[in-house]
Amino acid sequence: TKIKINDEKEKRDYGAGVQTDHSRKTIQQYKEMNLKVEMYWKKGSQTVNSKKTQEISGRVLATFGLQCLKKAIKTKVVLTEETEENKDRLDPFVVLILQSFKTYHNPIVVTSLTLITQIVHLSLPSFKQNLIKFLNKIFKLFELSQ
Repeated sequence: TKIKINDEKEKRDYGAGVQTDHSRKTIQQYKEMNLKVEMYWKKGSQTVNSKKTQEISGRVLATFGLQCLKKAIKTKVVLTEETEENKDRLDPFVVLILQSFKTYHNPIVVTSLTLITQIVHLSLPSFKQNLIKFLNKIFKLFELSQ
């Protein structure tokens, strides 16, 4: 029998067992496998569990969403005119930016901080209401960095 060189290393590094299920699958099994869309993050050849996948996917989507909002505000796409209607559209995002400080994932926190600097001058009502919470979160970040 041939032994793969990486089997022992894989088992030691990732705790994954060697897959010995090389049986043929029926056409029905292939159809069932291909019609379901599932997303898994892989670490080497080992799939990460669903809870970790949800966490990673959430971080990626949150980072992307915050960067899109940052780009829209920065290029004045959202604020083409200084009207109350556009400010009302931005107002719900202030609470989401505040909630994004719950994670300590660096890209999310950095993008949130840059969004705060762009939102400060807009005098949004929910930003005024949550100003103390924002300051507490920022000071907490400074405490953690020391």
